[in-house]
Amino acid sequence: MRFLSAVLRNGVIWMTSGDGCVPAGASSSNPQACIRVDAVNISGFPTATLQQDYDIAELMSGPGTPEAGDLFFPAITLDPTGVVYLAFSSVTPSTAPGFSVADILPATQNQVDQVVQIAGG
Repeated sequence: MRFLSAVLRNGVIWMTSGDGCVPAGASSSNPQACIRVDAVNISGFPTATLQQDYDIAELMSGPGTPEAGDLFFPAITLDPTGVVYLAFSSVTPSTAPGFSVADILPATQNQVDQVVQIAGG
């Protein structure tokens, strides 16, 4: 696994990387490009504890029905209140690449709150 982005906040390192997964509701069992989010608590270093470890996948709008889309090149940051922000590129078989941002609220970790497309392809 190659981490593409990382940030340290309050003794926790948040990291993003690329991964392969099948999103819930996908019509195919073929893996697509997904974002991997990991958070490791290092406040007791040299002891480290994995706090978050999950994939983010998305079914995106396409002609007709939603279709599996690839998410790639993720970047991560946090604000002072602990909200996690992701920036990433996305594409589907029928669309050109686009750029989106998403947030993960502290109360709903392991789950994206909102995704906003900033630029479509």
